[in-house]
Amino acid sequence: MTSDETGRLVLDAGGARAVVRPDEGGRLGSVTVDGRELLVTADPKGPIYWGAYPMAPWAGRIRRGTFTFEGVERHLPITMPPHAIHGVVHDRPWTVTGPDSIAIELDARWPFKGRVTQRFHLDTDGLEVAMTLEADEPQPVVLGWHPWFRRVLAAGATPARLTF
Repeated sequence: MTSDETGRLVLDAGGARAVVRPDEGGRLGSVTVDGRELLVTADPKGPIYWGAYPMAPWAGRIRRGTFTFEGVERHLPITMPPHAIHGVVHDRPWTVTGPDSIAIELDARWPFKGRVTQRFHLDTDGLEVAMTLEADEPQPVVLGWHPWFRRVLAAGATPARLTF
């Protein structure tokens, strides 16, 4: 893995390349195999419409931005009315913490403290991405990624295989 002049992490193995964008919400901004781009690489509608971005400390929607944890009702900012959607880490810059890792602190939009870390590894067998949340206090957590894959395949092409 290398870092380019923009601070992006670039992973190369065989005919594959993955580009991690710490500056764009800690997302995979590009994944190519044999020169074919697998991800949507930009969208003017905003940060939740491209790449493969991390969702933390929750994935999906929190109805009306309200949930109860340990008997206390909590309210989150409404990010896709009328709900809070996809966490609080995909829309801010992450910090490069090592040759294969990036991290970000949870911000005031989430009522608990903690730090999210992602690690990346690419070899000829595939791309492995791991995400952890180190909580400073008990809290509900659901981690995930939201990939925006391209759907166009050339005639006779074999679709990519995903393993989770």
